[in-house]
Amino acid sequence: MHLFGLRYWDDVLSLWAGRQGRQLRVFYDPRDLSTVFVRSPEGQRYPVRFADLRHPSITFAEHRRAQAILRERGRALEDEDLIFAVIEEQRALVDAASSRTREARRFLERRERALDGAGAYEAEDAVPEPEESENVLRDHPGFEVEEWS
Repeated sequence: MHLFGLRYWDDVLSLWAGRQGRQLRVFYDPRDLSTVFVRSPEGQRYPVRFADLRHPSITFAEHRRAQAILRERGRALEDEDLIFAVIEEQRALVDAASSRTREARRFLERRERALDGAGAYEAEDAVPEPEESENVLRDHPGFEVEEWS
């Protein structure tokens, strides 16, 4: 069975392949295209997975984005291997960007924390400058000094 350019297969499909005069109903969850559900003529639902079980679960949004990228590149939209290759590329880009973003955010937080701490030390160590009008020596009582010979 082909749906969205992806192949699906389960042994239950062989019961109806070429024997029914009508089509079977197929349902899917857009959050996970790895499994679709086929309704039998009797009304029972059967899960049907990707024909190639090595493929990871994907979302409908990822699939649409991969097809858009393939369309931009002028490639075939129905090539299952290309679709999954593009999805893997996009996932790798997102993972790399999120790790760089996380890394940059942590670096910025560490720097801000360090600089905030340095500012606090400067404020504590700072000695107030005397005003020009004050004469510190004039106000000091002084000390007696004895001469030695």
